[in-house]
Amino acid sequence: MDYEHQSTPGTYNDHAYCPYYEHCTKGFKCPIALTRAVKESARFWWEQQGGKGEAPLSRHIDIPQCFEGH
Repeated sequence: MDYEHQSTPGTYNDHAYCPYYEHCTKGFKCPIALTRAVKESARFWWEQQGGKGEAPLSRHIDIPQCFEGH
């Protein structure tokens, strides 16, 4: 599978996550899906860094090119 990875320094794992994964045919196998587990891991990482509040997660604003609709 070919996924679009966008570097986003200073955010969790330094790339943009996809909030559209639930509507994509590849979504639940997608390495950039913005799942609950990703959000929880990001929160843990952020707290370990001494951060407070919501972890800095970069999200795709537009549907990424790798998206495949149902």
